[in-house]
Amino acid sequence: MSKIIYPFKQSRDSELAKTANRILGSTKGNSFFPDTTLIQELEKRTIAFQVAMNNAADGGKTLIAIRKDCRRSLIEIMVQFAFYVSQICKGDRAMLLSSGFDLAKESSESKLMAGIESLEVTNVNSGEANVVVKRVKGARAFIHQYTTEPPSDATVWVSETTAHRKHTFTGLKPLAAHWFRVIAIGLNGQKTISDAISRVIL
Repeated sequence: MSKIIYPFKQSRDSELAKTANRILGSTKGNSFFPDTTLIQELEKRTIAFQVAMNNAADGGKTLIAIRKDCRRSLIEIMVQFAFYVSQICKGDRAMLLSSGFDLAKESSESKLMAGIESLEVTNVNSGEANVVVKRVKGARAFIHQYTTEPPSDATVWVSETTAHRKHTFTGLKPLAAHWFRVIAIGLNGQKTISDAISRVIL
């Protein structure tokens, strides 16, 4: 059974903030985790910690103490959220991976999964995009992503995770170019990423 691990407890402040933002990006809109109460609280404390880090940069004792308090508060909510995610996923590795938390390694992770052969994006209704990939053998979850900027290593993707290879994005900006891609996640945590394709949304 797969389990969440907590390396963020001992990580540097910058790494802690990075991990918290990764978890937020992975769980917002993720249909596996419908209760948004903890997500909203995690976002609130992440922002507070980032502000406290910036304010404490000058080394003032009071501001450093505030940063430490915010760090403890952020770690507390991350642990609570990890417990909630673990309850929902019941050891399902693909679901756990979609949360953005780090997992304990398993020896079977090295097994390869079939690649994504094709990605299709259609635009019928204004502000919507229908995304579909061919069946991927061994896939247990799919992370559907888009961005409005040409993809690069620094691209921040909008992600929506489901158990389905078909997905519809809504609320997209009309008459604007969007780039889409899909990440398939296997039972043991394997990942395969499609090529990104662009479409101008009506």
